[in-house]
Formats: sequence, structure tokens, C-alpha cells
Amino acid sequence: MYQDLKDLFGKEIPSVKKFNLKLSTLPAEKHPFYYKAAYDAAFTEWDTLAKSYRTFLTNLLLHDKQRTADYLRRHTVFGSLVYILREPVLLRRLLSLSEGKGNGGVPSYRHLSFCLLLAFDFSETVDYLSDKLRKDSATTDDLCDLMDLVRLDNEPGHLRPHTLY
Repeated sequence: MYQDLKDLFGKEIPSVKKFNLKLSTLPAEKHPFYYKAAYDAAFTEWDTLAKSYRTFLTNLLLHDKQRTADYLRRHTVFGSLVYILREPVLLRRLLSLSEGKGNGGVPSYRHLSFCLLLAFDFSETVDYLSDKLRKDSATTDDLCDLMDLVRLDNEPGHLRPHTLY
């Protein structure tokens, strides 16, 4: 895995741009092999990687968030660890409200959607979810729905689902 990447780059310092250039010179059927080598090296050989390869792999995985999310969800244990939400749309809207533009700056909606796909069982793509986060915001009705889901009081640790009462 790591060795396959080192063979691909030779003595060059690896980068996403060089990786894509090298793949462009290879037959298309070889591309999955090198992506798999990159992912496998990132997730199984991280401790042995040179700093330049760690930087390259971090950038590669972030460069194509959809491919990374697909790989992690389909080919690793991460796919079986996602949390299945009862109210995915409500969570998405509340995140858009709390992490959105109105809170001092423009967030990376793509990065946020990527993280959501790793943690929760959303079936959307990174771009679709990112677009929803960018455009959606919690409405008064959403906040009322949230209030219907929980009973609030002023004591710490007393945010409890109604079903407990």
C-alpha cells in the first residue's frame, strides 16, 4: 500500500496534483488500485508514513470528500458505526442554523456535510447535503418540533425525551 505509493511517486514529494497527473498517464483500470493503496495506507499504515505522505493523504482524502465518504462507508467498519437518526431533516436544519453563515463567517458546508455522512446515516451525497445545509435553516415550526421532542427545565442534565414521562 505505502510501498505502492512510493513506487508511483519515486523520489518526488507526493501531492494530489502529482497523484492525478500520474494517474492520467495510466490506464483507467489502474486508478482504483492506486486509490485503494492510498486509502489503505492512510488507514492502516499512518504511523509508519513519512510526513510528506501524511500531508499528501490528508489532502487527497479531503480533496475528494465524496470518494472518501463512499470508501469509508462501503469498505470499512465506519459504514456499520453510523448513527441512525430519528429526525435527520431537523438535525440538518438545526446544524445549518447553528453552524451557518449567520454566526460570523462562512463555514465549509462541504466539510460539514462530509462529517455528517461519516457519523450519521444520511443517504445523500456530500454535494447534495452541503447544498441543503447552505440553503436550509431551522424555522419556527422546526423549533416547535424540537420542543415537542424534549421536556426542558432549568436543571442541568434535565433535557429528557417526553417518552420518559
